[in-house]
Amino acid sequence: MGAYLREQRLLAARSMLSDPRYAGLGMSSIGAAVGIRDLSTFERAFRRQRGTTPAVWRREHRHHARRPGDRAAENAPLPSRTV
Repeated sequence: MGAYLREQRLLAARSMLSDPRYAGLGMSSIGAAVGIRDLSTFERAFRRQRGTTPAVWRREHRHHARRPGDRAAENAPLPSRTV
């Protein structure tokens, strides 16, 4: 059960890291938003799952800013904060 929850939290973090709506949030805030309050724990778990740090993942996978009128982007759901 613990491994499943950790995986779901890291998937939510990955989604937030690539979403321009969260570009202003730091790694600690994203980790806390998905339920991992300690930054080093968040970074270590993310690296184990993805093979890279959250900061590098963000840099390599950040989506371009959404254009006004982009209906699919405007209606995209926000990642869940509770897992």
